[in-house]
Amino acid sequence: MNTQITTGVIFALLVGATIVCYSIVDKMAVRLIHPVVYIFGLFFFSMAFLTPYMVISRKSELCNAWRHFKKYSLIIGAGAAGAYLIILFVFRIAPVSYVVAVRELSVAVGALLGIRFLGEPLSMRKLTGIILVVLGLIVIKIA
Repeated sequence: MNTQITTGVIFALLVGATIVCYSIVDKMAVRLIHPVVYIFGLFFFSMAFLTPYMVISRKSELCNAWRHFKKYSLIIGAGAAGAYLIILFVFRIAPVSYVVAVRELSVAVGALLGIRFLGEPLSMRKLTGIILVVLGLIVIKIA
């Protein structure tokens, strides 16, 4: 078997395992803590630990990004936080398998939107990935 394919499969399985793990942690956390408090804590501690690193090791890149992309950074940050908060609220009422499946469907939708609106090429690998995500959703629904 091709080494690149084997490595790709291993990394894909590791990504899948990571998604399962953090989704279970999120589901358990929002049973105990209100989603707004949970997301605030996650973002606060991420900021507290990552900001010193960024300021010390990437100060010029950080300043340049803030100077040129402040508006985009704020919009994307608010959108990502809002989407994550919606997912946390849904975790409180829905089975984790459904939430994760729909959440990962966004990857396929994003790929299709990139092809349609950004002119990204539709490669066989990308098409295979989209098909596998959709088949995974079907399997979860059937099971």
